[in-house]
Amino acid sequence: RGQRLAIARRTAQWADAAAVAAEITAADPARRVGIEAHALALANQHKLAEAAALIDTALLGAPDDHALLVVRTELAMGSGVWRDAERWMDRLTGRADVTATDLNNVAWARLGLNPDPTAAQALATRAEAMEHPLSPQLANTLAAVAAEAGEPVKAWRYAEHSWDPRVDHAPHDADWY
Repeated sequence: RGQRLAIARRTAQWADAAAVAAEITAADPARRVGIEAHALALANQHKLAEAAALIDTALLGAPDDHALLVVRTELAMGSGVWRDAERWMDRLTGRADVTATDLNNVAWARLGLNPDPTAAQALATRAEAMEHPLSPQLANTLAAVAAEAGEPVKAWRYAEHSWDPRVDHAPHDADWY
């Protein structure tokens, strides 16, 4: 089943991926990997409510599961319902086991959804304190936050850290703000 799931995901056959992930979950309901894969396959089919319900049910049995909370937060952010997303983002970023990647992703989302960069700046600063060396993704977020805060010199310094050191590539999607 694992190989079938990997092939379905790699080829973007999301209905097949959802079916295989559902089989994995049915065979071992406590196996989080199947639940996460099932939810992500549903999300890729634009079935966000169904995916969220699946994760919500799993969280009832494992409310402190970090990985499930990350997936649920991503689903909420993808839904476009800001109040719901904000509740899940706060729940994730308020945890002791929050990662720099979690903080960065939520900071980026907050920056895109809220014209006031204060909340995004606080999250990105927390992530920066956790991450050494600074990843290009976090540097990009910090550059965008600084730009929104009216600090162009600081933004430029972070932007320089976000760029791939190779000079033979076109900018990536994440390079654009």
